[in-house]
Amino acid sequence: MGGSENISYISSEDILLPGLCDEPLWSASRAWHTENPQFGRCLERTVLLWAPCLVLWVSAPFYALALQRRPYDPVPWSALAYTKVLVTAVVMAAAVTEGIWAVTGGYTTSLTADFLAPLLLVATYVLYLLMLMAERRRGKRSSGVLWTYWLVTVVAGALQFSTAVTAVIHQDGRLPLVLVVTVIVQYLGHVVLFIASCVNDVPSRLQELTKTQNQNPEIDASFLNRLLFFYNLPLIWRGWRRPLVYEDLPDVLPRNSAEAVYRRWRSTLDSRKEGQHWEEFMVVGKAATATSQSKTKVSLVWQVWRQNQSTMLMLLLSCLFFENIVFLNPVLVGWLIEFMGDESEPWWHGYLYAVLLVAVCEIRSLFKNMYIKDMMTITVRIRTALMAAVYNKAIYLSSSSRRKFTVGEIVNLMAVDAQVIGDTFLELNNFISTPLVILFTVSFIWAELGPSALAGLAVMMLLIPLNSRILSHTKALQAQAMKVTDSRVKALSEIINGIKVLKLYAWETSFSEQVKSFRDEEVKLLKRLAMYRSLHVFFFNTTPFIVSLATFATYLLVSEENQLDAKKAFVCITLFDIFRMPIIVLPELISKCVHCAVSMRRMERYLNADELDPLDVISDPHQGSAVMVQGGCFSWEGDEEQATWRLQDIELKVHHGQLVALVGMVGSGKSSILSALLGEMKKDAGKVVVNGCVAYVSQHPWLQNATLRDNITWGQAYDPRRYRQVVRACALQADIDMLPAGDLTEIGENGINMSGGQKQRISLARAVYSSANVFFLDDPLSAVDSHVGRHIFDHVLGPNGLLKDKARVLVTHAVTFLPQVDEVVVVAEGRVTERGTYASLLASEGSFAKFMVQHIKELDEEEADIEMEALHDQLESVDSNMKLYRQLSDTRQSLKSSLSYQPSSPSTPHLNSSRWSMVSKNSASEGRPQLQYQLSTDSSVSGFMHSIRNGSISSLHSHAAKSQEAKSLKGNDNIQKLVNNEVSETGNVSFRVYFIYVRAMGVLFTTVSFVTLVLSQASYAGSRVWLAEWSSEQTNVTDNTSASRDTFLLVYGVFALTQSILLFLAILIIAHCTLKAANTLHSGLLKSVLHLPMSFFDTNPSGRIMNRFSKEIDKVDKKLPMVVRSCQTTLIQVVTTLGVIIATTPVVASMVVPIMLVYFVIQRVFVATSRQIMRLESVSKSPIYSHFSETIAGVSVIRAFKRQDEFFSQSLQKMENSQKSIYACITANRWLSIHLETIGNLITFAAALFGVANRLTISPGAVGLTVSYALSITMLLNWLVRVVSDLEASIVSVEKIDEYMQLPQEAAWRVDRNTPPSAWPDQGTIKFQNYETRYRPGLSLVLQDITCSIRPAEKVGIVGRTGAGKSSLTMALFRIIEASGGGIDIDNITIGGIGLHDLRSQISIIPQDAVLFSGTLRMNLDPLNQHSDDELWHALELAHLSAYIHKQVLGLQHPVDQGGSNFSAGQKQLLCLARALLRKSKVLVLDEATAAVDLQTDDLIQATIRSQFTECTVITIAHRLNTIMDSDRVMVLQSGRIAEYDAPSVLLKQPNSLFYSMAREAGIV
Repeated sequence: MGGSENISYISSEDILLPGLCDEPLWSASRAWHTENPQFGRCLERTVLLWAPCLVLWVSAPFYALALQRRPYDPVPWSALAYTKVLVTAVVMAAAVTEGIWAVTGGYTTSLTADFLAPLLLVATYVLYLLMLMAERRRGKRSSGVLWTYWLVTVVAGALQFSTAVTAVIHQDGRLPLVLVVTVIVQYLGHVVLFIASCVNDVPSRLQELTKTQNQNPEIDASFLNRLLFFYNLPLIWRGWRRPLVYEDLPDVLPRNSAEAVYRRWRSTLDSRKEGQHWEEFMVVGKAATATSQSKTKVSLVWQVWRQNQSTMLMLLLSCLFFENIVFLNPVLVGWLIEFMGDESEPWWHGYLYAVLLVAVCEIRSLFKNMYIKDMMTITVRIRTALMAAVYNKAIYLSSSSRRKFTVGEIVNLMAVDAQVIGDTFLELNNFISTPLVILFTVSFIWAELGPSALAGLAVMMLLIPLNSRILSHTKALQAQAMKVTDSRVKALSEIINGIKVLKLYAWETSFSEQVKSFRDEEVKLLKRLAMYRSLHVFFFNTTPFIVSLATFATYLLVSEENQLDAKKAFVCITLFDIFRMPIIVLPELISKCVHCAVSMRRMERYLNADELDPLDVISDPHQGSAVMVQGGCFSWEGDEEQATWRLQDIELKVHHGQLVALVGMVGSGKSSILSALLGEMKKDAGKVVVNGCVAYVSQHPWLQNATLRDNITWGQAYDPRRYRQVVRACALQADIDMLPAGDLTEIGENGINMSGGQKQRISLARAVYSSANVFFLDDPLSAVDSHVGRHIFDHVLGPNGLLKDKARVLVTHAVTFLPQVDEVVVVAEGRVTERGTYASLLASEGSFAKFMVQHIKELDEEEADIEMEALHDQLESVDSNMKLYRQLSDTRQSLKSSLSYQPSSPSTPHLNSSRWSMVSKNSASEGRPQLQYQLSTDSSVSGFMHSIRNGSISSLHSHAAKSQEAKSLKGNDNIQKLVNNEVSETGNVSFRVYFIYVRAMGVLFTTVSFVTLVLSQASYAGSRVWLAEWSSEQTNVTDNTSASRDTFLLVYGVFALTQSILLFLAILIIAHCTLKAANTLHSGLLKSVLHLPMSFFDTNPSGRIMNRFSKEIDKVDKKLPMVVRSCQTTLIQVVTTLGVIIATTPVVASMVVPIMLVYFVIQRVFVATSRQIMRLESVSKSPIYSHFSETIAGVSVIRAFKRQDEFFSQSLQKMENSQKSIYACITANRWLSIHLETIGNLITFAAALFGVANRLTISPGAVGLTVSYALSITMLLNWLVRVVSDLEASIVSVEKIDEYMQLPQEAAWRVDRNTPPSAWPDQGTIKFQNYETRYRPGLSLVLQDITCSIRPAEKVGIVGRTGAGKSSLTMALFRIIEASGGGIDIDNITIGGIGLHDLRSQISIIPQDAVLFSGTLRMNLDPLNQHSDDELWHALELAHLSAYIHKQVLGLQHPVDQGGSNFSAGQKQLLCLARALLRKSKVLVLDEATAAVDLQTDDLIQATIRSQFTECTVITIAHRLNTIMDSDRVMVLQSGRIAEYDAPSVLLKQPNSLFYSMAREAGIV
């Protein structure tokens, strides 16, 4: 008898149930030891009948509690519901009939059993009906509990049904007719109810109402459908027939939506807060706020556990079940081997063992896949909650916290750390189940081999210290690697965001070297990590083999009486295979735990960082003022390297309808006061009250990647009348008319396709369009022309503007408008030094009056006359002020001769140092009515126009080019689209991509690693075959000779040693070559991106580009090496396993071959779908990070407008869009797993079945070998498809990287055969010869027939209306755009023939928008390290910054924050001047470099330019005509052509000239 040792007690006596049955419950002779088993009526009427009822009664209380938590949502009655009730009534009637029959004396076994059976059945049917009704009231359409009950009922009742049918067929009278009828009726009813439970009922009315167009099919799936994942089949089939698109993906289940997940996160976090005083609850779609003082500290482990504890406990029980049911396999294998060796055992025992074996495997598959699906769902929830928490935290970070966390670091928290933490929680239950599996495995081996099992355990214990040492090193290296990765990503982020500056200054090489240095350090750490991981994987992969060798050797050597027969050997081998999986998983678990610990510390540090205190700025209705500051002391917190900057003793009061101007020098604290009013600065003392809704216009305008209209309306309803009024008041109508799609033109990321003036006016229009009643305006007029500024002031800001009834706080450097403000507040060194009306401050002769005297001194005669006339009008009513007027008049008279206007010669250049600050009354009054329709002279561009990123040089088509392009694109719905959506590849991944990766790895290394793995697996298979042969011989041997034993151990040991050495070599080679490939791809990507033209950066968001360097490179660094190793090893193992099975039992091939054909079909269908889903997932992540980067850039504006909730909701929606592909991938993988494991189980069944059928010709050892290998094929087949799919999904990262590497590049940086002399240019002569250019092939020319020359040291101003081509000419000079015809010569060298760096490094530019990089001040001034410290200090002194830098602790090593946030706008502009001074080039380009600085800084810059660039050719792109009035010559561009080119005095004498008309509009003539 199979398993006689295990159940021998049942063969000696029968099992009885006294008082219940008159016959034995179990009779071994009748039921087991016979070819025709008969189990008896007692078993049928008791145990088999009670078991299903017990299932329902035990489950009922728990299920009732679960239903109680569901909302009331009744399901309407349907045909299915009526069928269930009707059939239940029929079977209940049959049970009642049976009970009546039993009571009246018709029992067959005993009165008790036959009476209890129908009574229990009736009670259970009633319970079923009650549960059915409860389900329907709570909207439950399909029940797993009831499905399980009917399944057990049908299986358990099959024996009784078989007995009844047999009685009918044979007419033997063993069962009365009544019982036969009731049994058959009930069983058939059970089958019908089971089938009915497999179908989902109709939806409730609420479910119908909430049904979406692309509703998740799981909602309408029955329990069986969900169990087998059939609901995912339509998506998989669609993905095989055609490439999936995003619209094919189903919606996320409501309970898994990002909104619902984060709501539970906040609810769990808030519940930990002591007391109920914290009212900042997160409502649906709303971001949560909290003060830094009252905020609950986040403990991630506790937080995640609290949020998911009930689900994770249930899943833990499920995990323990399917992990431990596997131990039935070695028991069944042992019985099967015993059956093969005992010819007297009945044949049906073998078939029963085969059926039980496949049943156990299938049940385990079902439980395991449901468990994995639910655990992965929890993982996604955790990741989503963390990403949302990171985003929400970023909105509220304090200034000091923002200094600690760069954008790159925070993006890493979202992209990498959240993933790591979620993946670790996926494996959490394995920390409990894995040790239990190991313990049970050792216990079962002990049962087979006795104390010899301790030998294997001892080997494991000896390896623990070694592995602990490896893991400690891994943990330390992981932390170091993540820090270096953060630094690399941060550096790359700054490079991408400042790429325009790098190209203009030819600094790409220097900054790429910084990235390479970070990468080299990162690769060194990754190499060491790879070594330790290789050791880790090696030990844990070879441990089962080593343990088996130690165990078998000990068992054979301790006693010569120990026989290692086939049963013992392959039961232990099966146990070692079970043992193998936990051993393989354990290092991954520990590694993930180590990685997770690092990530969690980083995440907790971030989530517990200080936030802005919302109580710093309060609303007090009792205060009559709109804005009030009393005793305000505020600080920007520094660190040990920087001093804390403070505002002290701030007193300010602004009433509703009042306009207050803040004036002062650069760095005095004007913008800081606005930040304090917005709550951005830390309040150390005082009280700040702001009553009303706030609108804020920042000094550096921030725009979203959306249409121009959306940037103005910004979430508010579109009111055409109000919108037009705002657009005209902000002087935007002319710009909108120029755009191809009007106000529906898309604005690029960071406003890259808008000029500085346009961005500022759009930002102002956004504020004006809002319904705010308090306006904080940080120098909004700095980037616009004087006449446009006057128009904006008159129509928006001034006493008669749209905001006349609002409270306005205006930071400005334009003194022109100060007489019209209600109060002027003078700020100096962080304090309010003076305040009052314009006239009173002049009369006081304080710092403001001195400032005005200095300002008048710097004006030329014509400007001074205008200013003096205005001042006379303002001061004549105040007698005491006439003294000031006389002083100013005397000053002007003494300077008149030196400041009279004379065109300067090339030898004596003269640059005007001032800006036009006031127009005459007549010109203002005459021009004002027309200004809302005329063109402004600041640069503007369309959505299809190339521009220079984040800078002042905007790419402009001519008006004619724009019109032609608009006409050619007429009818195109996407004409306004600038930044195109990222397109995912479709279809199979090209073999070219695989070849690229293999070539990067090294073809030789790849081949050697594969061959080594083949030999390693061959050694492993050889050991199994050797064990089967030797153990089969030992089965019939009575003594264990030492020679035979030693031979076995020697050969087995050689196989073990060979396999171990080859495996370790293969792992090392793979680790080496995959890391080599990763480094090669990173270097190629970095080189390619830096060589891309600016047009690429204009049309691709920085988040998308950074995704290549962060997420995709991270996959290539970490995931792809593991996938490549797993793919090779799994493929070799599958081939080896199938080969051994077929070679040992050839007849199995008849089933294995067709099964593998089905496997191949499933694999192809699945991989096609999985590949595309993974691509969609990769594409869907970029918008999350782009939106996050955009939010961080404009966080102060978002907070000022109180738009945190809306932006947070947008972020949640983008996360949910990404989740669609993630959940689709999860369910698709489970569908695959169920089907592949079923195929593997069928192969196991075939191996066992054919072994039983051929037991007379096949040895027990061969069957043991075949079945043990077949049991492993289930996991291998599943894993093979998974790793192949993962390989295709992961290789997409290589595809994406290669995509950027194949993009068209700009011209070469250096041309060896045409290198200009080192002193070139030595004169500064510039000649344009029939030059023409366009932005992209197929577009119209933006410059055409440009022919002119600029003499050495000549000062030339370039002017023209919007779209004339001013900035295009500058870009042509730097070859940002290339020539379509003609050429440009500098000192007789054609710039089109030399390298870009040879050109750009020899000419200089001072842009309008200064860009600084994080690092040191020295690095920002001289990244190429070409100058000494003395030269740098001299440049700083000439730039008037040396005094400020000397005050800093570290001097030239003074740290520069990201984006230069610790420097004011004026200081950053002065640093750009210092850069130009260091270059000492003969050609200097000024792009309205002083538009955003105060008067004094303007004077300093102009004075330095006059003194230091006397012998240089200076080209000034004039957005303001007054800046070029003293130029030697002026070039007027119109429609991309030179319209006029002469001295300004000459052009002004020609009333019909374009220059004269522009000067008249600007109030100059």
